[in-house]
Amino acid sequence: LVLYLSKAMAELLHNKIHYDQQLMRLCKKGKLQGATRLVRHMIRNKIELSHYTLSALLNGCIFSKKYHRYRSIWNHCVCVLDITPNSISYLYAICAASHCEDKQQVCQWMTAMKQHCTQSAICMQMKQAHWNQLLDALGRVNDIDGMLHEYENMKRIFNMDGDNYTMSILLNTFIRCQQFDHFETLCMDIVYDRRSISQYIDHYVFAAMIDGLIKCGKAHKVASIWNAVMVNGNNGHECACIADINCYTLAIFAASQCMDTHLVNVLVAELKQRFMCQLKHDRKSWNKILTAYGYLKEYEQMWLQYHEMKQFVTPDIQCLCILCTLEERKQFQMRALSETMQYITNWSALKHTHYGELKGLYRIAVSVQHDALCTTLWNILQTETQFTDVVATFEHNARWYEFNNVHKTEDARVLRLVDKYMHRTEHKPDI
Repeated sequence: LVLYLSKAMAELLHNKIHYDQQLMRLCKKGKLQGATRLVRHMIRNKIELSHYTLSALLNGCIFSKKYHRYRSIWNHCVCVLDITPNSISYLYAICAASHCEDKQQVCQWMTAMKQHCTQSAICMQMKQAHWNQLLDALGRVNDIDGMLHEYENMKRIFNMDGDNYTMSILLNTFIRCQQFDHFETLCMDIVYDRRSISQYIDHYVFAAMIDGLIKCGKAHKVASIWNAVMVNGNNGHECACIADINCYTLAIFAASQCMDTHLVNVLVAELKQRFMCQLKHDRKSWNKILTAYGYLKEYEQMWLQYHEMKQFVTPDIQCLCILCTLEERKQFQMRALSETMQYITNWSALKHTHYGELKGLYRIAVSVQHDALCTTLWNILQTETQFTDVVATFEHNARWYEFNNVHKTEDARVLRLVDKYMHRTEHKPDI
């Protein structure tokens, strides 16, 4: 009898492990419907359900991006099937709720997790990757105080220092929420400690640091951070592997904001030396280089870089807009507009995706009297799909536009409405 019972228990345990593994595979593939069918099969065959089942289903919501189903799954498993959640179950529920921007539910489950799960259980169950998911979820619902509190708990109570992904989550959340005081403090803590540089900084973190300094108006600090990271990384030896092509182009843009022509030249030379193979196929990086020289009014360099770029990639509308907009010499503006006529042919497609750029080009073409481009752009910009019920819409929202100062907005639709309203009578191109 004992032998029989032990075999039966072993078989049940084997079946449970087998079902749990199969359930997790389905959830990680995003097959949430198949996972729920498997759970029903487990119930019919009286296979024991546990917090592992709940965690897997909630994780399936995340993998399948069906975040809205988290609440029904939680209620059914906890209230109907009487499954007791553990810290990982709460974590996945918090993550799913954060994707639905349900801040209230996130806060409620954070409180419930602390009430129902002991510190020892959380310490045993939650690894660094789980903590990163938790911080990311709190950041997604803009709970900065909660995110910082859990980050301190992670370090102080659970003895986890975090990793490069942790720093990337914190920095990008601070940037998105415009919490630049917290951003600067974290940057300085990382950069001026050699061990922190080697532990926390990869090219994603480095790019976030440069991007944040530009956005908070501290572009002048990029050079010192660049030197600290490149020299003090890797135990005092030059650590060039940290910076990728995106880091370089962001640093080039930051240097141009500081009007530091020498640093721009140095960084562009290093970028070409290290990443020329990637640069040959990367229009966005070339556009940032052109923008940097345009801001510096180094027009000869801007055109030199443009002609070098043309050896590898075909100029796009953004590249040509940079040339036309930043170049102030009339004869070179004409040249840039002629380049636009040469390389851009899909005008009808661009009016749906780059209407603002086309309108800017039209204004420049009118100012320098480029007849051919004026006519082309006029025909594109005056199609009926762009101006349906414009006057009515503008008048309905006139008070909103006045309040928000329409002349400073970058919203293409607002600009279209205002422009049409100001020219209700038939307007002919000034060429």
